[in-house]
Amino acid sequence: LNRLRQAKLKLKKSKCAFFKKELHYLGHLLTTDGVKPQLEKIKAISEMKPPKNQKGVREFLGMVGYYRKFISRFADAARPMTKLTRKDSKFEWSDDCQTGFEYLKTCLTEAPILKYPNPHKRYIVFTDASDQAAAAVLTQEYSDENGEVKEMPIAYLSAQFSDTQFKWSTIVKEGYAIYYAIKKWRHYLDDADILLKSDAKSLEKFLHGRTDNHKLDRWSLELQGRNIKVEHIPGHKNKAADCLSRLPFVTRKRNSNPLKDEVSLSIINECDKPTDICCSLCEIDLTNTKELQQSDKHCIRIAKLMADPKSRFNERDSYGYDDSGLLYHLNRENGKEFKATVVPKSLIKTVLQEMHDHFGHFGIGKTYSLVKRYYYWPKMIKHIQAHVDSCSLCRREKLQAEKYQLQTTEIPKKPFA
Repeated sequence: LNRLRQAKLKLKKSKCAFFKKELHYLGHLLTTDGVKPQLEKIKAISEMKPPKNQKGVREFLGMVGYYRKFISRFADAARPMTKLTRKDSKFEWSDDCQTGFEYLKTCLTEAPILKYPNPHKRYIVFTDASDQAAAAVLTQEYSDENGEVKEMPIAYLSAQFSDTQFKWSTIVKEGYAIYYAIKKWRHYLDDADILLKSDAKSLEKFLHGRTDNHKLDRWSLELQGRNIKVEHIPGHKNKAADCLSRLPFVTRKRNSNPLKDEVSLSIINECDKPTDICCSLCEIDLTNTKELQQSDKHCIRIAKLMADPKSRFNERDSYGYDDSGLLYHLNRENGKEFKATVVPKSLIKTVLQEMHDHFGHFGIGKTYSLVKRYYYWPKMIKHIQAHVDSCSLCRREKLQAEKYQLQTTEIPKKPFA
């Protein structure tokens, strides 16, 4: 009351409630423990039947969307129904729509109590992204009745990716999840201490603007000035945000044309064991590589030169054997060294097909840059150039620059403008 007098504000007694343990306000129930949805509103939503047209879908999503901060995985659950609201879409209530419909109603009836934010405490933000959506959880540390400190949720957040965003690489999606969460919760996080937890280790440099991606650098620039501390956590410990972004309601497939898919080379650059990662992505079977190396002419010649200390072998330091006995070659790029497996002649065609076809049908330069990080054989660039030039899909889909013949012009016989 003293604050009201200082502000010179007057209240109408009939519209005020004092010393209440619970208070209904704008569809929410404010309690001493936190905030939760108002029971009467939730009961009306839980008794709703599946919509019969686009208007009914919009009404349902509008009502449920008002309480989306209580619902984990809201974006993924609502995606199949959101598609029905598009202008030219045909209304077909599928099993995915029914699953999402029931999920959203169930989440509201079992909605958690969200704690009140304390501006004097540090905020903890968990973020994660999948192919389908970006998600985040805002928490703060509170002590329970036993004095044990626990992280309690303040709000949930999720956003489904558009068709364009769906084509982004994984590293960009993870960065967008961080950017979206901090911007969306700016009314909480401005001028506050923030501990950001993410399972994307490659994003530790994101907030410092040290990436080679223009999107990440632009988002990082917008987040400058905030007191953010980044902490990497393993994926199995990031259960809250991870489950928000991964949902089995709808699975989206990339474009059937591989030339229109994006591939993140930055993810591969961060791998501790690039050869293992690359083989798992490309599904290249290298189980018999060691035996093929032992029968390959080039590998046999290198092995003999390495074994003979009297031989004049200038590249002796560039070759070696790994723990499994595979012959490797040290490829160098931008001051870094990569242990590239020496590919026998019989496997060159297989490696080229997998590395070119499964990684987006890149051109000669990008394909060579990718291959030499993991593999080596003599005259690589010539083999790659011949393979890319002979790729039928690249010829058909990629535009060829037309060459025009130069035409001579007549010399004017009088002045012209």
